[in-house]
Amino acid sequence: MTISDFIENKKRLYKQLESCYCPAIQEIVHFNSDGLNHLLYDRHRPRNIKEKYYRMGLVPYITEAISKATKAKVTEYAKPPCILWVLEWVEIKDDDNSKIKIKVILKKRGTGNVCFWSVMARKTKKPKLNT
Repeated sequence: MTISDFIENKKRLYKQLESCYCPAIQEIVHFNSDGLNHLLYDRHRPRNIKEKYYRMGLVPYITEAISKATKAKVTEYAKPPCILWVLEWVEIKDDDNSKIKIKVILKKRGTGNVCFWSVMARKTKKPKLNT
């Protein structure tokens, strides 16, 4: 599978995600094109291939992380009126049955719905070689 096939596959998966409840903010979280675009673009410029691959690879874990989150840090902006929630690291089992920690960012503009905005995984430290 090529990287572009991988990204297209994850796009289709993202578009199939259904709204889910987030206990950390006690709201329903929706998935729209803004969240997908943020995974693929940064300030209206395409992200590099490695970054797209990394972010799109986390798509299968988004709803589980949102549903399991128990704590969130909230930031409010006055102009434009917007609220961001950063969900605390949530431990998820990946396809290999190993554990990864996922952080999700949610966004609400004005009086609109709470929507998915971004996702990231905690980077694991590589073991140092003894020389």
